[in-house]
Amino acid sequence: MQNSAIWCSVHQPSEEQIKEIESKGFTFYTLSIIDSELQDKLSNTPGSYNECYELAGELLRKYGKHQLVQVGGSLLFQFALGQRFEMLNFINRPLYAHSERVSEDIPQEDGSVKKVSIFKHIKFI
Repeated sequence: MQNSAIWCSVHQPSEEQIKEIESKGFTFYTLSIIDSELQDKLSNTPGSYNECYELAGELLRKYGKHQLVQVGGSLLFQFALGQRFEMLNFINRPLYAHSERVSEDIPQEDGSVKKVSIFKHIKFI
C-alpha cells in the first residue's frame, strides 16, 4: 500500500473525488474494505474524550503513514485526532472535501416548495 490514500468516511466518494486523489499519484483504498472493524468504530465514535483519543491513536498507528481522506467521526473525535497528529508530529494531515452547496427550490402542486441541495466537489483541503 505504498503511496496510498485511504478514504475513511462511511459515505461513498464521488467519481470526482476519486479522480482528484488518483491525479495526485495515490492509489485509492476505502477503509471499509481494508479494515471494516476500524471503519465501524469511526462510524460510531465513542462519547468520551479518552475513548476518542484512543481511537485516534489506533487509526494513526495502523494507517498514519498513508494519506487519510475524509476521516469521519464526531467533532470530539476530530479534536482528539488533531491532538494526536500534533503529539505524534505527523506531517501528512488528513484531506477533507471542500464542496459548494447548490440548492434549488422546486414548487410542488400543493403550493409547497421542495428544496433540493446538491454538494458539488470543489477540491480537497
